[in-house]
Amino acid sequence: YNIDMRNGKILNLSDLFKKNLDYKKVIDDEIRRQIEKIVKNDKEYEGVYQFNGIKSNNKFYIQDDNLVIYFDLYEIAPYAAGQPEFPINVSTISHILKQEYIEIFK
Repeated sequence: YNIDMRNGKILNLSDLFKKNLDYKKVIDDEIRRQIEKIVKNDKEYEGVYQFNGIKSNNKFYIQDDNLVIYFDLYEIAPYAAGQPEFPINVSTISHILKQEYIEIFK
């Protein structure tokens, strides 16, 4: 669970972003870029990931200056791939984050 300690509210991924901006596209594009890099570095991963985009309630956590999007076993890859995690640096998404949440990445 991700909880805003200022008010006790449980945060969904969508809560972090400004309204009327396509945060999903920005995150999807970054995850696809990371998957392409994984495959480029190791051809054994070609065809392993079946990523079709994040959901508004996708699992995430914040670690240092990264928003880490993660998936359950079998969700986008076979068991052997483990639980795929994709760290996205705040600099990549700061333009779409709500101002009140930018500070939690520091």
